Amino acid sequence: VAIPAILPEELLSLIECQRAVLNEAEKPCYIHTDTWEGNLMMKDNRLEGLVDFAAILYGDPLMSHDFHDFSPEPRKEFLEGYGKTRFTRNERIRITIYKMWQRLGMIVERGYREYEDENQYAWVLGEFEKAVEELKELIGDE
Repeated sequence: VAIPAILPEELLSLIECQRAVLNEAEKPCYIHTDTWEGNLMMKDNRLEGLVDFAAILYGDPLMSHDFHDFSPEPRKEFLEGYGKTRFTRNERIRITIYKMWQRLGMIVERGYREYEDENQYAWVLGEFEKAVEELKELIGDE
């Protein structure tokens, strides 16, 4: 699978140089990396359950999809419920790496998911490129 905007070796180097930042994640928990309305079971405006267990893993809480969904910023309500509305530079770097990981997964899965909307692949390529640039900007602040 061709990775847009960056050579695989450059991508690996970009992330590897942030090893110490990634190692700051000290309290792993169960997280869902694909929370959207299709994966939420709601009843009477209450969350009753989640589906898509392949998207659940034990890791850095900042890897949760809600920190890096496809909005410019995480939803205010989510952040307030989470109890954290401001992030350190290193936390933003981790969130951006997780954002890249998610979008890269969507690029790779294209081959077997056979998306009905042909524009979805072009869209996710652009989202991945934006995340790469965002990480480069954050790292460039060092």
